[in-house]
Amino acid sequence: MRRDPPELLRTWKQDRETLLERFDADGDGRIDPGEWEKARQAAVDELGRRRRKTLEVGPVDLFGEPPDGRPFLLSARSQKQLAGIYRWTSAASLAGFLLSGSAAVWRTSLRLAGA
Repeated sequence: MRRDPPELLRTWKQDRETLLERFDADGDGRIDPGEWEKARQAAVDELGRRRRKTLEVGPVDLFGEPPDGRPFLLSARSQKQLAGIYRWTSAASLAGFLLSGSAAVWRTSLRLAGA
């Protein structure tokens, strides 16, 4: 929170003409310490207004379980990427299952043949 006003002032500094227009009271083309203090206070006030406005609006996005019973999944990846990942995972799991099952049948047949 303490870093917010300097970050906003840094943003304002990128547009020097507008900064001078707003805060250069004596018109000398530079911002003296008194004018800079007014700019800093304006940044604090602006951030206060933004925070109040945010609090008035309230939450916009609400995440929760879908009402129709579909699975709820929150991810930074796209649906297409997730489908590909799950497709490969399921294929690898199926291959592992079949390989394990085959090994178990082979091992059992060896054991029965030796008995």
